[in-house]
Amino acid sequence: MTRAFRRLPALATAASMLVLAGCSGADSAELDSEEWPGPTSREESDQIFMDCLAEMGWEVEQMPDGGFTPGEIPPEQGDAYSEATAECSPLALPRPENFTQDEWQEWYESLMETTRCLEEEGYSFPDKPTVQQFIDGQGEWSPYGDLWDSGTVTGIGETELLYEICPEQEFWPSPR
Repeated sequence: MTRAFRRLPALATAASMLVLAGCSGADSAELDSEEWPGPTSREESDQIFMDCLAEMGWEVEQMPDGGFTPGEIPPEQGDAYSEATAECSPLALPRPENFTQDEWQEWYESLMETTRCLEEEGYSFPDKPTVQQFIDGQGEWSPYGDLWDSGTVTGIGETELLYEICPEQEFWPSPR
């Protein structure tokens, strides 16, 4: 069964202080390998991200809901923390080249389901990609990212309300 992967670049940027945490890990030698397929679950991805931040000297605190927070970041360290998260984030993402054709199709269809739901709520997506454009773009498109990028939706609160009505499935490649 394929797991989900969600890319919400604008939402992720706005909510970069909170990332879910899990219970698996990979050492840095694995992460640097071109043969490493990338994480195949939210738990593995989150653990990689947390481990990377810890290796860079950032202490993260586990939250009761399974997420984590870096705690209080002094303003003078904000840029350093942003740089650390920017360096760690790519390690925690699945590698698009490891998706099968069926997984690409399944991911695309799940996004189209979310898109149809949002269209029923009155939003439009004139630039939604075809499945081939989605694959060629390495899965960079999402309906929520489109709403944020266009300025149609500008707040986390509005996004959270929409997300309750029209959730966007996360998508992960199957373990290889």
